[in-house]
Amino acid sequence: MNLGGTLKVGVAILIHQRVPFELIQIRRDKEGRMLFIKGKINHKMITFAVVYAPNANTKQFIINAKRKLDNFAEGAGIFAGDFNIELTARKGEKKKMHLNKLNMMDLHADVANRGTFYSARYNKFSCIDYILMNKTGKIYLKRAKTKS
Repeated sequence: MNLGGTLKVGVAILIHQRVPFELIQIRRDKEGRMLFIKGKINHKMITFAVVYAPNANTKQFIINAKRKLDNFAEGAGIFAGDFNIELTARKGEKKKMHLNKLNMMDLHADVANRGTFYSARYNKFSCIDYILMNKTGKIYLKRAKTKS
């Protein structure tokens, strides 16, 4: 989006019209990098969050976004977006952010084969786009799919 010669970021959450979603509350930040929505699907509370993390201070941004989400959320929680950093479940990888720090799990089944970002500098694919769920969520996932 271009507003008056300045570049702006923005995030969105799309819910299919056939999903019986009842919106309860929306929260967003001024910069357009975070959007949280809370509602019900089939009378069960669910919270969706989407972020577009900046290139600088990425870890701190994600930790702050997760803290805000925890204060806002009710029911099962889905946290998705462009995190601009690789997440890992393995210990000792300092350049990556550990999933346990977020108390979430990655919903994508084939984590090893899903490069979403190519770095020409390092000549490698990595994943910086995620769909996460809080570990205490009671969601039954039918399918997770990444299209290229």
